[in-house]
Amino acid sequence: MKKTALIITLLMMITACAIKPTENRIEKTLAIKEDSVFVREALMMIDDVESSELKYQLTERLFPLVIDREGEIYQSVLNATQESHNAMQYAMLANTIAWKNRENTLLEDRLFSLIEDAAVQCRTGEFIDALSVYLDKRGYSPMEKIEAEPQYRAMILDTYAYYLMKMGRVEDALAVYEEILAEYDDPEILINVSRAQAKLNRYQYAMENVLKALSQAPAHQDALSLIYEYGESLSYPASAIDTMVEKAVNDAHEAIVSTLDEIRIDKPMPAFKLENLDGSVVRSSDLQGKILVIDFFATWCGPCRRALPKVHQLYQSYENDEDVRFLIISTDKDKSKVRPFIETNQYTFPVYYGDDVSDKFGIKGVPTMFVVGPDGKIRYEKIGYAEGEDLEFTLMMYVNSLR
Repeated sequence: MKKTALIITLLMMITACAIKPTENRIEKTLAIKEDSVFVREALMMIDDVESSELKYQLTERLFPLVIDREGEIYQSVLNATQESHNAMQYAMLANTIAWKNRENTLLEDRLFSLIEDAAVQCRTGEFIDALSVYLDKRGYSPMEKIEAEPQYRAMILDTYAYYLMKMGRVEDALAVYEEILAEYDDPEILINVSRAQAKLNRYQYAMENVLKALSQAPAHQDALSLIYEYGESLSYPASAIDTMVEKAVNDAHEAIVSTLDEIRIDKPMPAFKLENLDGSVVRSSDLQGKILVIDFFATWCGPCRRALPKVHQLYQSYENDEDVRFLIISTDKDKSKVRPFIETNQYTFPVYYGDDVSDKFGIKGVPTMFVVGPDGKIRYEKIGYAEGEDLEFTLMMYVNSLR
């Protein structure tokens, strides 16, 4: 009996020793920076990975890199990706790949199949359950989760509709857009709907939707140009189009002003200490009695890059106002990237290293902006930046309402 137990123990030890090198090799492979080398190493081990987490990490990086490989390799990695990803993870990855490669006509059939599958997945209960877990980990409240779910689904379905449009299936694309708008009203979707309607010469409907988009995103250049394009097709006088544009922009601004009281919050600002790029330090106690515009950003963040020029213009408007201070806070882990980024863009607002301050403010992503009143209370919180929104006007209304 003892001999049998000893043999079993030895076998277990041998098995454990055999697994460890495999995991170590996977981790070393994941650390490879050169994509071509990573692909070669990853393909040799993809079928032998036992750790579900490591397989997920491996396929998450590998799948986008083999999208143009021959059928057998592509199918093998696709199968491994579907096996290691839940419905939400797979649909989001497939969406990213399809969108990034949307100009590649040689892969159009493969990409369409991928995004079509993602569109199916995002409508399932498995997708919703996995998304709920994901949002829980990011600290979303129940209400925030309810609001986020249709946004994630819309992202995928919008890409699906884009591919349908490319294939000339305009009516099918319109049906998908209507499905999105039934639960998520968004300027970009409205603009896309208008383009699909214009393809079918339904210019009046297209005009209505693009005007609605402008009333939500009054600085959206695509919306502006399409309004004039559709107006010309409808033989509208230029003066009439100008009036419609002015009304849509005014409606957008009035909507922002009308919600100020509704969205104002009463949250104590956490105490903090920030280091400026020049090495100087500012503490929250130094800023008492000031209105603060705080913007958390990252150099790698696309929406941050688009929002920062508008924040900079607003900063220049208040630069000589002693009652208003701007704190532009980098959340970059690699601090060496911050100064070159700021200098290249010629930003003159004060920039600080975030360290643990973002945790104190409880931000879930970037960009996130706060406007703090003279009483030290956070009064407004704005998460994200959408193309075409009038960020300067919005933040200006926040600031001026606190005087």
